Amino acid sequence: MINMEQNRSIKVEHLQVGDEVIVTGLRYFKILRAPTLRTTPTRIYGCTGYKSVKCLDMQLSKFGIGEDRQVYYDFNYSNIWLVKRENNN
Repeated sequence: MINMEQNRSIKVEHLQVGDEVIVTGLRYFKILRAPTLRTTPTRIYGCTGYKSVKCLDMQLSKFGIGEDRQVYYDFNYSNIWLVKRENNN
């Protein structure tokens, strides 16, 4: 049976800590910090949008080539596919 909580498209505002996602360009990430709204304007987004999210880049380790590394990724205007969601009860 397919879990409808997983394996679906998701918006940046619905990301949670522990989510594993694939984004445009087939990058594979695990979310380490929940996204927060911008409070100061920027040249590109103005006041709208979310700050870059701290996540674990798992791209290389999935293929056994390298190790995971922490990065900040801008999920604004990206197509995000939820692969796995940890249950934080």
